[in-house]
Amino acid sequence: MKLFGKIIGTSIFAVLTGLVLKEKTIYLKPLADVFLFLIKIIAFPMIYFAISHSLSEIKVDSAVIMRFVLFTILTAFVAVTIGLGLSFWLKPGLGLVLVFHPGDLEAKADFTVFFVIGVAIVSALYVRKYKTKTKLFHEFIKQGNRFIFKIAKFLIYFSFIGIFAIISMGVGMQESKTFALLAKLSGVILGGFALQIIFLNFLVSIFSGISFKSFLKQSVSYQLLALSTGSSKLALPVTIDTAHKKLGLSKSMSEALLPIAASSNMNGLSIYLTATTVFFAQALGVELTGGDILIVGILSSIGTLGTSGISGGALMTLPLVLKSVGLPIEGVLLVATIDPILNAFRTLTNVTGDVVVTLCSQKQAS
Repeated sequence: MKLFGKIIGTSIFAVLTGLVLKEKTIYLKPLADVFLFLIKIIAFPMIYFAISHSLSEIKVDSAVIMRFVLFTILTAFVAVTIGLGLSFWLKPGLGLVLVFHPGDLEAKADFTVFFVIGVAIVSALYVRKYKTKTKLFHEFIKQGNRFIFKIAKFLIYFSFIGIFAIISMGVGMQESKTFALLAKLSGVILGGFALQIIFLNFLVSIFSGISFKSFLKQSVSYQLLALSTGSSKLALPVTIDTAHKKLGLSKSMSEALLPIAASSNMNGLSIYLTATTVFFAQALGVELTGGDILIVGILSSIGTLGTSGISGGALMTLPLVLKSVGLPIEGVLLVATIDPILNAFRTLTNVTGDVVVTLCSQKQAS
């Protein structure tokens, strides 16, 4: 909540600064550039260590994992479809005038992130197959994951500096309707969260036998905690306890699978990333091809592994998705103004998806 208050306060101050300085706010651009440069440096190591660490630590029966993966893919596919569908239908980015110049657009898509993901998967498989011979390498992955997440949290905590620069520039150099369009984007994303929650409730009622009403009632405790903390990892202890005692998930399944789900199954973030990417493509007049849409969908699902448990971690993943389809990563600082509110409901959607996927995996296993 301290971060939330700091970003809100910074946003208000930045608006006032933009109104006073107007075009002179261009001199604040170096502050935004420094923050974006730091994100570029940390993004790929964060993706590598998060994925390799998560996959190398899995200690659940392979058959259960397979069912878990299938339900994870299903919910991720629906989340991406909702995000893309709503944003293409409602077109929240049309009419937005950005401060980015044509030269800021990437000449071509960057597929480096797919290479990093591939290396991370190979590293995890190597560690799992040769456990006795890779103890040192395994420890390197564990410590690297801890270190890179500390850096990520540090950057997010001080992201208000970059947010101040970009909002001031936006108010001083862009049309006033920018904020109206950001509000429209927020509506699209929040609507997507609501649709995903409805789908998850139907899914759990079909595959676990828990009624729609009962699931909603028993899920209130961990959902409220997720809403207030903005972190699925901080809500994890209550989520595990609720899933076991109130929703009938076995203790072994809840303790083994829910931590994995909190690191890999992030439906809310998938909706956020897809909708925001389409938003900027529409604002810049860039027509996304079928291949671009496929890339956005894949990265909005797999790329979420890199920000699991970090409040506001979407600010780290969004640049990767934007860059992968040739869009300028400066957009991350513009949507950062609405991210604190979206993050709360995004996390609520994430943890609900975690519980549903785990419940469905258990019932299918029995």
